[in-house]
Amino acid sequence: MTRSAGGGTGVLPAAARRADGGDAHVEWDLRRGPSGLVDLTGHGLRLLGSGAPRWRPDAIAGGAIEFDGRTEHLSIDGRRVGPLDAARAGDAVSVFALVRRDTTSTGFVAGMWQEDDDDPRRQYGLFLSLPTYGGADQVAGHVSHDGRASPGLPYSRDYSASARKVAPGSWRVVGFTYDGCRILSFLDGIADRRPRFTEVGPPTGAGLTYSKNPYVSTAGLNRGPTSDFTVGAVRLSRGMGNHLAGAVARLAVWPRALAADEVVELARAWTPASRPLIELDMYGGRAGGPAGRPLVAAGTATAWPLVELGWTEVPIRAPRSRGRMRRLHPGAVVTEGGLGVSAHARDRLVIVDSLSPTIARAIRAVTVDVRRGRGLRLAVLAGGGSGSDGGGGEWLVSRPLHAGVTRVGCTGGWFPLRASLPAASAVRPVRMSPLAGRSIQGLGIFAPAGAGPALIRGLAVWGPAPGS
Repeated sequence: MTRSAGGGTGVLPAAARRADGGDAHVEWDLRRGPSGLVDLTGHGLRLLGSGAPRWRPDAIAGGAIEFDGRTEHLSIDGRRVGPLDAARAGDAVSVFALVRRDTTSTGFVAGMWQEDDDDPRRQYGLFLSLPTYGGADQVAGHVSHDGRASPGLPYSRDYSASARKVAPGSWRVVGFTYDGCRILSFLDGIADRRPRFTEVGPPTGAGLTYSKNPYVSTAGLNRGPTSDFTVGAVRLSRGMGNHLAGAVARLAVWPRALAADEVVELARAWTPASRPLIELDMYGGRAGGPAGRPLVAAGTATAWPLVELGWTEVPIRAPRSRGRMRRLHPGAVVTEGGLGVSAHARDRLVIVDSLSPTIARAIRAVTVDVRRGRGLRLAVLAGGGSGSDGGGGEWLVSRPLHAGVTRVGCTGGWFPLRASLPAASAVRPVRMSPLAGRSIQGLGIFAPAGAGPALIRGLAVWGPAPGS
């Protein structure tokens, strides 16, 4: 598929359209200016402005509707939403958008979501940052089966939230899927796993512990009176609120849950050509924000536990350990400066392991921004390798990285670790292993023993070049 400089073609990628033609999705290409306010899928659905949101050209996205975060939003009257009323087709929905977030405030992207206490009409909605129940600065997919707040709570807790956070100022593909049983939030086409989250206690929450991504919700979608479909804000009891400060370039809604490979294809098609397909930027969001998790000690720097941002440290089998796993010592955290890995006498492997839908043939290169550290290597969990274990993966590492930004290609220069997950040891330098054509299930940094303290500002995965 050819991607323009503005990011993608003017139509939905084939992978996200049902082969039988029965997919009544609705899509807007807001890069087109005023004409983009009418859906390009033939339903005649026009987004009407309130507060005069403006279309502006954009050097990265090509153009977008900008929202001031105070008064501006777009809407379609609830009596005319047609296929946007996903509940009339069943209990499934997907919402995706290409957005730029300009502040750290809560911002509603799009959906049918009315939080008026006197007339609640929640059904589904895509948000950026819902801190109350574990979504601060994250992609949140919200659904409701009755339009109301959760029983015994002042608000609804029924939303998934990504682990990674959305930094202001960058164009990102965000969205969620709901299949009638679980909600799954996506950032850059990836659904970060968050298997354990504990909400706040009374009166705001009940102190329950559950999975946040995916979030289990089996009651389906609200079939009561429909709300307006809105973009950029929602109706609250006091009027319009949760205004988005930022811009929306592309938007689409499906009355079904997209499959993981469809989401990857959509992210590839919509990501602007000058932007990475996947950005692991180490953004930690607002330090100590509402309902935020406890920070960890890292000298005088603000820091977050790895798990809070979708990272984890993999146990490594030390030499002469006779197969026994050595206990990990604390030392890898995410700070405002990036991923910090402390000096240690043993090898360390710090990863993001939520990349299973991503395939190597869709990846052109990975760039790594190293601010400090010696002997660091990019690590990739590649499926289908000869050294794969029961989990079907083999850890490969690149040649040593240099200070600054290093570009690592997918062909050649990859070396297996001595053993695959869950135990890995030193690099096996005598055999090189190809990466092209193999699935990529994880991505991270390998820090060898004695490497000294390291600081990695970010990693970025780049898709095919325009026209490829």
